[in-house]
Amino acid sequence: MIRESTAKEERTNSQISSQQDEEKNTLFTNFKQQMLKAWLPVPTLTKTITLFYIMSAIFLGVGIPMLILTNNIV
Repeated sequence: MIRESTAKEERTNSQISSQQDEEKNTLFTNFKQQMLKAWLPVPTLTKTITLFYIMSAIFLGVGIPMLILTNNIV
């Protein structure tokens, strides 16, 4: 009988500890403890070239008008 009661106690203790583990691993707790998973971008060749062309267009779109405007100053 003693062995049966200890087995029951172990089950209830493990259930309580698993419930506490679930409570500890909530999103808010992970946020507070700074344990959130990080986003890791995968820089493939296609994405890199596309981003390069997009950024080039943006900088040229801003840079050329600035160059023209500054050349017109005295």
